[in-house]
Amino acid sequence: LIYRVFVSKDKIVQEHKFVNDILNSTHDMVFATDFKVVDFSNKKFKEFFGVKNAKEFNKKMNKDLSAIFLPTEGHLHKDLMKENESVYYFIKNNKKKKKTVSILNQDKEEKLFNINITKTPYMKDDFYLVTLGDLAKIKETAKRIIERDYMDKLTNIFNRAKFEEKAEQELKRDIRYDRNLSIAIIEIENCKELNSSDNTLLGNKTLIIFANSLRTMLRDSDIFARYKDNQFIILFPEADKEHIQNVCIKLAKSVEGLTLPNDEKINTVFGITQYLQNDTITILVERCLSELEEIKVQLKGKN
Repeated sequence: LIYRVFVSKDKIVQEHKFVNDILNSTHDMVFATDFKVVDFSNKKFKEFFGVKNAKEFNKKMNKDLSAIFLPTEGHLHKDLMKENESVYYFIKNNKKKKKTVSILNQDKEEKLFNINITKTPYMKDDFYLVTLGDLAKIKETAKRIIERDYMDKLTNIFNRAKFEEKAEQELKRDIRYDRNLSIAIIEIENCKELNSSDNTLLGNKTLIIFANSLRTMLRDSDIFARYKDNQFIILFPEADKEHIQNVCIKLAKSVEGLTLPNDEKINTVFGITQYLQNDTITILVERCLSELEEIKVQLKGKN
């Protein structure tokens, strides 16, 4: 038995529109080419080159699409191709792990792209599907992902892991140049009481307000992070303990004046320590936490 499948013209049009919508939704440039002409391209491709359609683009290229790849050191371009080698095999067989190309946009600005080339059974003979991923956007996305992993989700400041990483780097620098370094751990004493009040979100709001307030009062060189729960940690480069005591007193007075929902106030206590010879970040933090606990005991004794 022979079955014939008749596909309506409307259905074909719908399928083409569906595919175009997918291609146009990506941030990458996507186009089909035999590297002489472009058969079709997505919206990003047209915007980048400032053309309305593939026909307009082909007129500019004079049947040599490989000419768009600038002869820039470290990136793929046609001057590196062997005699009679096709662009497809040149790119596919290149041993570089990251295959990148440099291209000028419509404003003559040089942009870098990761290039990927594939052959599908649905393409015309000698035509390939090419994807160009903007390297700057790829790096920016990767940076955002890395930063997200190192940020405290509630307060949007560094988390403990990021603090420890940056603190290690700063400690090495300060030891090398024989500079002072101090650490302060500030605790919101009444955070549990705020959390147990009628508004269960008040404790979280307090942490956010507190973090935002402190961030505006610190230097760009200071490393500020949420250490755990209601504790925050600050590393002060090029600062001794006496100076940081005065800084922390000012910080404490400033945050105590903040207005919270239900007219609550923020009560803080802090421990401070300065780098001593042969200290590690772990030792510094442990000594700072010990001082914090001692001060809390002293305050309880007064009450």
